[in-house]
Amino acid sequence: MDLVFLVQIKELRLQVSNLQLHLYMAEERLRPDKLYEAHPLKFTSILDLESFEKTVLDTMARLQDRMLKYISRNPVSTYDPSNLQMQKWGCQTLKMRLRVSSVA
Repeated sequence: MDLVFLVQIKELRLQVSNLQLHLYMAEERLRPDKLYEAHPLKFTSILDLESFEKTVLDTMARLQDRMLKYISRNPVSTYDPSNLQMQKWGCQTLKMRLRVSSVA
């Protein structure tokens, strides 16, 4: 066999393997019960880990937006907007403190 042909076969096998991995990862993402389970053996590369981290951070950002919209439309008497702080921790995270009225 021709050496170029063998190299092309090897490259095609590698592409098929990578596409199978991406398909598997996409299928796993579609399963809501498994979306945020971070099993260490699941990550086979730094790229996998970074992809998972990005998914979690994007989801947290969407949740923060939804929470802020909900709070602005539905004010609660125990909510104190002066306690709302944005902190930097790998991404913008929302820290909300609710005042709890003490029961005498």
